[in-house]
Parts: sequence; structure tokens; C-alpha cells
Amino acid sequence: MILNMKNILRRFLIALCGLGEMIQLEAQASSFELPAMDTLYDERVQSIFFFRNQPEKEPVPFITLGRQEALQLQFDFLVPSPEDLYFSIFHFDKNWKPDLLKPEDYLKGFQEEQIQQYVTSRNTKIPFVHYQLQLTPGQLLVSGNYLLCVFTRQKEVLFTRRFFVGEQLFSATVDFINPLAIEHRRSHHAMEIVVKTNEIPVANNGQELFLQVMQNGDYNTLQEVRDAHFVTGDEFRFNRPDEFLFEARKEFRFKDIRTLISKTPDIDFWDEKQDGYHAWLIPDESRNGRNYYTENDINGKYLILNRDVLRPETESDYAWMHFTLRTGYEFDHPVYLYGAVTDWQLKKAYKMEYDDSRKAYTGQFLLKLGYYNYLYAYRDEQGQIQTELLEGNWYETENQYMVMVYFRPFGSRYDRLMFVGLYNSNF
Repeated sequence: MILNMKNILRRFLIALCGLGEMIQLEAQASSFELPAMDTLYDERVQSIFFFRNQPEKEPVPFITLGRQEALQLQFDFLVPSPEDLYFSIFHFDKNWKPDLLKPEDYLKGFQEEQIQQYVTSRNTKIPFVHYQLQLTPGQLLVSGNYLLCVFTRQKEVLFTRRFFVGEQLFSATVDFINPLAIEHRRSHHAMEIVVKTNEIPVANNGQELFLQVMQNGDYNTLQEVRDAHFVTGDEFRFNRPDEFLFEARKEFRFKDIRTLISKTPDIDFWDEKQDGYHAWLIPDESRNGRNYYTENDINGKYLILNRDVLRPETESDYAWMHFTLRTGYEFDHPVYLYGAVTDWQLKKAYKMEYDDSRKAYTGQFLLKLGYYNYLYAYRDEQGQIQTELLEGNWYETENQYMVMVYFRPFGSRYDRLMFVGLYNSNF
């Protein structure tokens, strides 16, 4: 049965999330309203992983048409016994707006399918069902931006996830350079990019070729340029001074919480209460103005790991992790935990509360045992997510950048994703 749940979804999403403007997919046969972003609608869903090979090395999930690749979706549903869950896939333009394609234009088979693979948890205080799904390029007909929607038999949406399908017919080279503006030399990353179309004709620079760059899989950092500074043959050079300029931030903080049995360098002490396990983590300090030091991280990601069991996916428990950020005073803006664990959003569920008696922010969050990268963030007066006042910025920070090249020739109904590449600022 094709999704026909516009009114149900509208009531469900508005009641649950209070979302404002929705994207209406009128051009697609299964018309319903959803924002085209990574969004969690049901807090019973936890530990969502969507990746191709290694989740810690891929900022966002992407695969290539015609190649023997697959995307893996894994997540936990915090319910005692399995439920029937389903998924659908939708296509968008480069800016995550509805395009003119219908499901039969971009998808093989049925648009609504059931998730068949799942396993119940074993010996965990908080029961859950671990679901898995595999997507291959053979299921998709065209390149571009896609949204995966997972929902229940009752048509209640649990979560959505974005992913990319590329063609890799173009290529790109990236050079990291010093910013031209002196005030950014010690705090930002700048780059020059050359796109080679490999003799595929691009008739109208600025109208057919679009270049996007994103830092560490954080969509809030995405920048787009459509006019190449210089074109020669099939090479498009994007090398205007500071055309692509990113705050370098600092290396991500981390917490190693891979055991329930003992303390670790990141765990002060454990306790078991009626609502589950609780771990009080070693307090953090504000890093703005502090010297930079090199430290390996996984660029804001997290991994499910456990030293005490063989199968962390189904045998690792969830616990309430108590975070503390010592600042000495209360900020003008609310403070949040921030990273892949929060979908790169400032979520109410991950808001820190200021404790005047301790001169620190505190928060407790339900997390599965593992290894977590994160930052502390806030929203500035312009409504932008920022970390500078709590973390600082330093040009030597290692970041991973994803470059996406879109091509939309005259008369085309969708944006072709001709190239996807990953580039590290320190290599």
C-alpha cells in the first residue's frame, strides 16, 4: 500500500514536535508533509547509524550508482518486543526541496517496504529491539539527494535520514590555504577547489554547475557556490579569496563509556537506580582562550562499543550519562550538547541546565555504552548555531570536508550529483 497519510502525519508531527514550516511533496505520488532533514520524531528510537563502510570515517551516508556498494541502517527501538516497521524513500533537489520526479522515476520496486531484519536485546536493564536495513544502488535509478523515512504500521513516523547517491563522472581537487583576512588566519579553514567535468559539456556556468562543501557532516556548516571564478576547457576553478571559509573549531571532546563494571578515565562513578544505570562523568571545562592541543577524534561521531560483551549491538545497555561543564557563570544563551549524537541540532532533550551552586552546566542523557565525540553549543543572536564562546577556534584543528558537485543541464527535472569527495584539512 502506497503511503497515503498526509493528514495523519500532519497531526502526528505537529503534536509531537511542534514543527513549523513543512516541505510538501506534492510532485511525488505519495504526497505527505515532512521536513527534509535528519529528524527524530519518537524518543524510543536511539543509536541510529546510517553508513556505507565505517561510521566513524564517513560524515554522511553516500553510495555510487553502478558500484557494488550498500548503505547500512541500524537503530534501536526501546520496546520490549518487535514491532512491524516500514520505510520509504524520497528524492529531492540539491537544496532539499521537492523536485519533479515521481517514485517510479527514481526507485525500483515498491515505495513502502517492511524492515525484515531485527534482534531483541539480551540481558539489558532497558529492553530494546535492534533493527537493520541494507540499501544498494540497484534499488535507485538516479543520482541526487534522498530522504529515508522509517515509520510504524500505524503510520507514525519514527525518524528520517538524508543520504546521497553520486555518479562520480566529475572529479575535484581541493587545496587548503591560509585565509586572506588576517583576523581569520588563526581560527578558520579556507580552500580552493578545482572541478573537472571530464569533457562532459556544461553550457552555462552558474546555472548548471553547483558546488557545495560541508564540514564533518554538519549540515549547519554547508556552503554553496555556483559561479566559478575561472573556467578553462573542462576545468572550473573556485578560487576567489575566502570563497569557502569555515570556522575550524577545536578537536571534539570525547567520553569513553564502554563499561558498566568499573570506572574509566572519563567516568567518576556508577550507580544503579530504579530507572536504570547512572554514570557521573568527569567534568568538562570551557576551552575558549585555552591553548590548542592535538588529539585524535572521530569528528563528532559516536560508536557503540562495550568491553564486557561480545555483541555490543544487542548486549550493550543504555545508561543515564551525567555531563558537567564548568564555566564559572551563566551564559546569555542556553547551552546544549552538540554532535552526531544530537543529529547536529540543538535539541531540548540535550539541553544543559545551569547550577548556580556549582557554577556549572549539568545534564543527564540516555546513551548506549560506547565512545562519544561532542561539543557544547548555543544559538547566537542571528539564530546560528555557534561553539566559539565555549570551545574556541584554532586553525590546526583536523576536520573532514565533503565536496558535492551537482549538475542540472537545461531542461532537466532533477539535480544530478556528479561527484562526492572527502578531504581532510590536515592531509
